[in-house]
Amino acid sequence: MTSLVNRLDRAGVRMSAQRRIIAECLDGEDRHATAAGLLEQAQEVLPEIGRATVYKALASFVESGQVAEVDVGDGPTCFDPNANV
Repeated sequence: MTSLVNRLDRAGVRMSAQRRIIAECLDGEDRHATAAGLLEQAQEVLPEIGRATVYKALASFVESGQVAEVDVGDGPTCFDPNANV
């Protein structure tokens, strides 16, 4: 399977260092992640990354068609990097 970073790059998403970290945190099989969970993971690599950066990156990933938003009802929205593979 092609990595999410590669798919986003091919889809024309500008890959800043912050977006690359978020994409790497989101990448993987059978992965549904929340924005809050991704923020925690990304801050382990880049402590200064902010919540707005994560939300903007996720919106860009969804807009590109490479990541899907998953409505889980009462819980927070999850993001699936494999829904469109």
